[in-house]
Amino acid sequence: MWGSRSRNCSVGFAFLCLRVFCVFVFLITKTQSAPRPRQREISFEENRGQASPAARFIARGQGYTLALTPAGNHFAFRGLSIRTRLLGADSGAKITGEDRQMGRVHYLRKTRILRDIPTYARVRYQHVYPGIDLVYYGNQRQLEYDFIVKPGADPNRIAFRFDGPETISLDAAGNLHLGPIVQQKPIVYQKIRGNRRNIDGRYRFDAGNIVRFEVGAYDHREPLIIDPILNYSTFLGSNGDDDARGVALDSSGNVYVTGSTTSTDPDGGTSDAFVTKLNPAGTAMIYATYIGGTDDDQSRGIAVDSSGNAIIAGSTASRDFPTTSSAIRRTCNTAADGSCFDAFVTKLNASGSSYVYSTYIGGTSDDQARAVAVDTSGNAVVAGNTSSENFPITVGVPVPPISSDRGFITKLSPSGTILYSRYIFSSAAMDIRALALDSSGNGYIAGTVVNLTSSGLNKPANTDLFISKQSLGGSVGGSSWGTFTGGPYYNDAANAIAVDASGNVYVAGNTSTLDWSRTGATANAVQPGYGGGPVFRTSDSGSTWTASGADIGRLPVTAIAVAARGPATSGP
Repeated sequence: MWGSRSRNCSVGFAFLCLRVFCVFVFLITKTQSAPRPRQREISFEENRGQASPAARFIARGQGYTLALTPAGNHFAFRGLSIRTRLLGADSGAKITGEDRQMGRVHYLRKTRILRDIPTYARVRYQHVYPGIDLVYYGNQRQLEYDFIVKPGADPNRIAFRFDGPETISLDAAGNLHLGPIVQQKPIVYQKIRGNRRNIDGRYRFDAGNIVRFEVGAYDHREPLIIDPILNYSTFLGSNGDDDARGVALDSSGNVYVTGSTTSTDPDGGTSDAFVTKLNPAGTAMIYATYIGGTDDDQSRGIAVDSSGNAIIAGSTASRDFPTTSSAIRRTCNTAADGSCFDAFVTKLNASGSSYVYSTYIGGTSDDQARAVAVDTSGNAVVAGNTSSENFPITVGVPVPPISSDRGFITKLSPSGTILYSRYIFSSAAMDIRALALDSSGNGYIAGTVVNLTSSGLNKPANTDLFISKQSLGGSVGGSSWGTFTGGPYYNDAANAIAVDASGNVYVAGNTSTLDWSRTGATANAVQPGYGGGPVFRTSDSGSTWTASGADIGRLPVTAIAVAARGPATSGP
C-alpha cells in the first residue's frame, strides 16, 4: 500500500495491447469486478468509395479487412488473402445492410474525404441461390455467415471455392483449415414450433478446391439454417500492423482509442492514424475516423475536451498529411533525400467527422509527438522528442546547446495556435513518453534518459526514468522541478504519468531492477525481472517517493489513471 493518499481517489493501471484493445485495472481500494462484457459486433460499412468498386460492404477489424462482393467475400490480412467465391450463385442478388448500428465511419484522408458512412450488424444476399438467402454477421474475433434455406429449396445448390490459402484441409473434427484460418464445422439446425432441432452436417470436398455441404435428414417443410463460422482469432495478434497507442474517456464514460492501422491501405503497406469512439461498455462503436496521407501516419496519444472533441498527436512521414487553413505549418519539412518525419496534432469535432484544426509541428529535422493532454480551458498540451534546432518555440524560453538531446512541450489554443512552446533538453539521450496536467494547468512529463553515470545509479548505456514538472503559464514558463531515478545496474523506464486533485504525482513503466534502495523510495513487493512495476508516488515535488509493485504483472505498464473511488471493471 501507499503511505498517505487522497481520500477520494484510487489508482488504476490500464494496459494497451497491440491490435487487441485490452484493459487491465488495478485499484488500491478493494472493489468488485463487473461481469465481463460481450464481444463488440462486427460493423459492416456501406462502400461509398473507400474500398474496391467490387465491394458492396466492408468490415475492418484487428488487422484485417473483409470485403463482401456479389461473387463472395475477400478476407485480407497482410501476407494473407483468402477469396471465397460462390459458385453457380446469382451475381445480381440484392445485397442490403440490416440492423443499422449507431456508429458512423469517416475517412479524412488527403486523397479522399468521406463522411457519415453508415454501419450495419448484418448483410443479407437475397435469393443468392433459388430459395436461399445468405446473411453475414459476427464479432471482432469471428465471422459467421448463414445460408437460410427456405422450404422446398435445395441446399445441394450451395458451392464455393477458396482461392489464396496455400493449403486446404479437413481435420478429424470436421473443421476446414484454410492455411492459418479455421472455418469451423458447420452448425446445421431448424427451428420448429419454437424448438431448435440440430441436423447432421459436414463439409464435402470436390475437385478444384470446391466445397459443398452434406446435410442429414431434415423437415423440408421448414426453413433450414447452415451456419459455418470463420474463426480468425488465433491468427490475429501475430502481426504488428495495427497498433493501439492511446486511450481517453469523456465525461460520459465513452472510450476513445487511437493508434495506427494498415487496414485502409489495399496493399497493407502504409499506415493511417485512427480514432475510434466506443460506448462506456465498449460494446458498440459510436464513430471510427481514419486520418492520413500517402505514407505512414502514427498517432501516439489522445485527449478529449469538455465538448467531446478528440485531440490526437503523433508523427507522420506523409508530405500530404491533411492540414487545415489555420495550421501552424501546412507542409512537411523534407530532408535532402525528399523524406519527411514531422510531428502532427489533429483535433476532431465531437462527431469525429471534421477537423477543428490539423497541423504539422516541428523543425527541419525529425520530430515526433508522444503524448497529449487537455486543460480545463480546452488548450492542448503536446510533448515529444525532436532533433530539430529550429523547433518552433516562444520568445524568451531557453535555447539548448547544440550538442544536447531535445524534447519539447507545446501548448496550443482551442483553435490550434501556439500559446507556449519550449525545449526540454539534457546532456544525455532522452525519450519523452508521457504527459499529464494538474488542475492548475501545469505539465508533468516522464520518460527515459541514458548514461547518467554521474548519478552513480547506472552503468553506461543503461536507462533511468525521469520526471519533470513544467510551468506552462505566460510565454516563458519553465521547469519547476525535475528528478531521475532507477536501479543500480539495469534499464528502467517511465511510460505513464498521472496527477490527482491534491497534486500527488504517480509514475509507472517497466523495470529490470531488483534493488531500488538507491532511489530513496520505499519499495513494496517490487516485481523481479524485466516487467511491470513499481509504481511511484510523490507528494513533495519529487523530493521523496513511495513505490509499490503489489499485484502488478510482469508486462510493462503503458498507461495510468487516477479514478474516483468506485467499482472497477476489466475486459476487452
